[in-house]
This record gives sequence, structure tokens and C-alpha cells, in this order.
Amino acid sequence: MNEPITLKRDELYNLVWKEPIIKIASRYGISDRGLTKICNKLNVPTPPRGYWAKLQHGIQVKRISLPKIKRDEPTTHTIYGYNKPNIVKDISKEAEELILTEQSAEKIIVPDRLISPHPLIKEARGILSKSKPDDYGMLRLSFKDGLDIRVTPNNLKRALMVLNSLFKALKSRGFIFNSGVTFSQCFF
Repeated sequence: MNEPITLKRDELYNLVWKEPIIKIASRYGISDRGLTKICNKLNVPTPPRGYWAKLQHGIQVKRISLPKIKRDEPTTHTIYGYNKPNIVKDISKEAEELILTEQSAEKIIVPDRLISPHPLIKEARGILSKSKPDDYGMLRLSFKDGLDIRVTPNNLKRALMVLNSLFKALKSRGFIFNSGVTFSQCFF
């Protein structure tokens, strides 16, 4: 256990606009969500989604002003008995940039139906929809160099929609998948 830390409202405001909340939170041994809750409690505005990515690409973003304190609102928060996280302290600049980019990327949204499936998803759907469940009630698809799927028949449709959404998100983030490949030809 470490000594309690008292965060002042104006200091916290300056911190969260200087660097990402996840970095600040890790220094205090709390989650980014925990630090966001502290910001909400102290009425400290935080950078919107995509803020750090825009700054990284030279786009000017307006900083939200610290609102005036209202009567009976707290101005400090003390973190008691926090534990320093057991994380790797030295990561490459490239890894750090990838983490920040992903944190500010658009959320992956899974639609209610399978739309324009990736060739691998289309092939998986064809194979799995004709498969019979194993002794554990699972449909299985496993290829040495491709997708490895294990799913119940009731969840097949949803699993394929999730995988297809993931493929699309990876593609939008610069990952390359060869179209028209079969499971035995695809490497991840």
C-alpha cells in the first residue's frame, strides 16, 4: 500500500488535458474508468473521443474550459490504499502510439445481420452451417493457417457477425487481408 494521494480539481484538470487519462491513471494505480469517475465527481471535463489522435496529426482541438465550482461541490479527491500496477514500464514509442490510436479509434459496431461478409467469413458460414455439433454441442472449424472457430449452433449467426465486424475494423486500421483466399491460404 502506498500513501494516500489527494487530487485537487484544478491540478487534475491540467493533467487530463496534458496527457491521456489511461497514462495518468496507471501512475496512480487505478483504472482509466476510475479516474474518469473522479473527474466527473469533481466536475472536471475530459478530452472527447479522438482528441489525442487529432492532436497527433496536427489538428487543432478546442480544450473545454474548467467550469466554475458550484456551492457544496468537492474540490479534491483522495485515493486511499492504491496499488501501483504491475505493468511493463518501458514500451516502444511505436507501441504507445498504436495504443493511443486504438483508444481514440471508432468503436467496433456489430450489426444485426451479416452484411457484405469477408470471403473467409462467407466460407466459414458455408462450412459451419452444414456441420453437425460435436459431443459437446459445438460447431468447430479449425484450419492450420486460418480461422479457428468453436461456437454453438444457436450463436453461429452472431459469431459470424462479430468476426466480420472485426475483419472490417482491422481492414480500416490498415491490416491487409487477401480477398478470395481460402482458409488454407490465409495467414494472420
